[in-house]
Amino acid sequence: GNTGSGIYSTPEVGSTVRADIVRNTISLNNDKGVLFQSYSFGLGTALPLSTTDPNAVVQSQDLGFSVHIGTESPSLGNVSGGGNTLHQNRGAGIALEALDFGTGSFDVWNNTITSTRDDANAATPYTGDGIFIRLDDGRLVADAAALSPISICARPKMRAA
Repeated sequence: GNTGSGIYSTPEVGSTVRADIVRNTISLNNDKGVLFQSYSFGLGTALPLSTTDPNAVVQSQDLGFSVHIGTESPSLGNVSGGGNTLHQNRGAGIALEALDFGTGSFDVWNNTITSTRDDANAATPYTGDGIFIRLDDGRLVADAAALSPISICARPKMRAA
């Protein structure tokens, strides 16, 4: 384990993090197992979206993060089916946060998340969740304009043990 998160990313304004996290064991970290945060959009070339077009979506270059945690195919890996094993991390096994003007997309497939511990810090929103997703304000004292246009969470295995 680490004193921080097992995998941690907070991209700067104008950048996009794209990641595939597959078949890892992430355990005993003193902070989240996996944490992706975005406080701003990526390049912003197609923003803002039209408020009159209900089919408008954020383009990939405008995402602060685009992550795949685990795989859809059960034939690709560990006991959970191509996903990751996250055990005894603190706060959250997986935390995905689009804050302030942040944008992000994710899919989470076939991960095994066990025994996640509360961080025991009343100032944070993390309470030992297996998967924690937040669209909220972060650094700005204002309503959030965060967006998560693509999100899939399928076949997770979570248990307290």
